[in-house]
Amino acid sequence: VEIPVNQQLAAGALTVLCGLVGMVYAAGSVVWEVDRWSLAGQTAAYFLITLGSVLPVAYAAYWMEHSVAGVLGYVAIFCAIFVGIWISQYLGWRAKINRINKKIALDK
Repeated sequence: VEIPVNQQLAAGALTVLCGLVGMVYAAGSVVWEVDRWSLAGQTAAYFLITLGSVLPVAYAAYWMEHSVAGVLGYVAIFCAIFVGIWISQYLGWRAKINRINKKIALDK
């Protein structure tokens, strides 16, 4: 099956854009290393970095309706997914830290 050139170009452009988003997500993870920031500050910074990178790509790639309602709906879905992942990561790390602390307490 032969894919038309315009579809190949679109797929290539989307691949590049998604790669750039991935690089921003990876580079943005340095906010978790800033010890002087609160967890809320780190979370807010990472949220804004990731949303700021994915929203233009999503708009350009027509992953949302090109309207105010479409953008707001996309942001709402992004927020829900972000919060879900954040909570699961927080609970997982909290449980791991509690296990470590119990082990340290037993070793004393």
